[in-house]
Amino acid sequence: MKTIVVPVDFSNASENAAIYATDLAVVIDAKLVLINCVALPVTLSEVPLPLGMLDEMTSESEHNMIVLRNKLTTHCNNKLSISTSVITGWVISELKEIVAEMEVFAVVMGTKGAGNSDVFMFGSTAIDAMKDLPCKVMLIPEHVSYQVINNIGLCSDMKDVNKELPFSAIKNVIALFKGHLDVLYVNTKGTDMPGSVLAESKTLQSQLMDIHPEFHFVDNQNIEMAVTTFVKDSKIDMLLIIPKKHGFVGSIFHKSISKDIVQHLPLPIMVLH
Repeated sequence: MKTIVVPVDFSNASENAAIYATDLAVVIDAKLVLINCVALPVTLSEVPLPLGMLDEMTSESEHNMIVLRNKLTTHCNNKLSISTSVITGWVISELKEIVAEMEVFAVVMGTKGAGNSDVFMFGSTAIDAMKDLPCKVMLIPEHVSYQVINNIGLCSDMKDVNKELPFSAIKNVIALFKGHLDVLYVNTKGTDMPGSVLAESKTLQSQLMDIHPEFHFVDNQNIEMAVTTFVKDSKIDMLLIIPKKHGFVGSIFHKSISKDIVQHLPLPIMVLH
C-alpha cells in the first residue's frame, strides 16, 4: 500500500497540506503518516535547555498531533489509516530515514504565499527536501485545496532528455491520475527555435508516445510569466518539476526563478527524481 508522509509544524500552511494529503490519500488508496520534529534550539552561548523543557515541547507537540489527527479523521469520514509520530531531531534527516524504511509515494509539504519572510514552510527545508529526498515531493500552497487532477504540466529545458528525465516516473504519475500531459518549453533567447530543441522534443515524444503528450513551445524572456500563462491557458491542475544535476531544475529554471514560480502558482507542484 502506498504511503504519504506529511511533516507538520501546526502552522496554517502545514495543516492545509495535511488536509490536501488526506484527500489525495483517499483518492489513490494510500495511508497517511504525520510527523513532527521537535528541533532543539541552537543558542549562541550553547547553554543547556532548562530541565523539563524538551519534555514540555514534546508533550505540546503530541497534544497538537492528536488534535490534528482527529480533525483529519473527521474530514475523511474515517476512510483513512492515519498514523502519527513526534520525534526529536532535524526534519530532513528524519524524512530520509523514513523514506529509506518504507515505500513512500510522496512527501507532502505546505508552502506559504508571497509576502512572508520565509517563502517555504520550515524556511529552506522544503528546498532541501526537493533536492535530497529520493521520492516524490509535493508542495501545496497554503490556500490550495484538493481538486481532481486531470491536466498535468511538465516544464523542460529540452537538454539531454534521455539522461535527465525519469520517463517511467512521469508515466506512472499520468497513469495514477488518469491524466493528460502538457509539456512546456520556454525559448528565452528571442531567436528561432534551436534545432537541438526540436530534436530533443522528438526524443521526448518518442519516449512518452504511449501517453500522448501535447507540446507547447513559447517565446518569452520572462520564464515565470510564461509558466503562469501556460498553467492558466492549458488549465493545468498539477505541475511536474524535475531537479537536475546542474542547477535547481535545469539551466532554464534558475533557483530563484523556481522559487518565484512555486510561490505564485495556485496549484500543487510535484518534484520527480
